Amino acid sequence: MGWIIAILVIGLAIAGLVGGTVLHPLLYGLFIASILITPLWLGSSIINGIINAIFGKRW
Repeated sequence: MGWIIAILVIGLAIAGLVGGTVLHPLLYGLFIASILITPLWLGSSIINGIINAIFGKRW
């Protein structure tokens, strides 16, 4: 029984190391992308609101 747990623990450790090296750049990229996209998205929605407020009444 003990060796099954040991194999599982070693397998999980290896999978964690492999997954960490593979997923970490992806998660880091998503984190940076969210930081960059959020202000742009907020800015564009504010700009759209201003454009609608100024030009929306004329159309």
